[in-house]
Amino acid sequence: MMKLFQEFDIKRFIFHRKNSIEDMKRCIQENQGKGLEFEAFALNEYCHFTGAFCNSLHCDELTHLCKVPYELGKVSEGMIRCGETIHEEVIENESEEYVTGSTGCGLCALKELKDAGVTHLKLVGRGNHTEYMEADIRMMQRALALADETEDRGEYRRRVREELFFGKCSNRCYYR
Repeated sequence: MMKLFQEFDIKRFIFHRKNSIEDMKRCIQENQGKGLEFEAFALNEYCHFTGAFCNSLHCDELTHLCKVPYELGKVSEGMIRCGETIHEEVIENESEEYVTGSTGCGLCALKELKDAGVTHLKLVGRGNHTEYMEADIRMMQRALALADETEDRGEYRRRVREELFFGKCSNRCYYR
């Protein structure tokens, strides 16, 4: 596939969210010395839908459907049917505390991505609040610094979870 892209003088290849680090490494090794840059997702907007199976309207002003709480079940007596209205009290801004990586995270894999040959990281931010983007950038910088100062991958992952997330990782991992 990379041969096809090279016909178009592609300079940077951006890996899909669902690519494994091993797949990335293999692709990078097969294309060494060709002057390509390789980018991988590192933070935010990991979606459980794959490509064409997204059922959401992606609009910055509306919550994506995959983030709307829902419950599967059979329609039985007493349940609300499609088109009926539910009148419940809406609690606005119940919790506004931002947690880096809560919608997708690859920070504990940065050392592996670097070792695989990834040259650029994608921090998804379209539609995010400026303060959240700033928090994400600072967290990414701290994670990159830890990657540079830690030799062992396992030790690096442990330090990210303890020093950056204080043991409260979102477990919304891109690469685990």
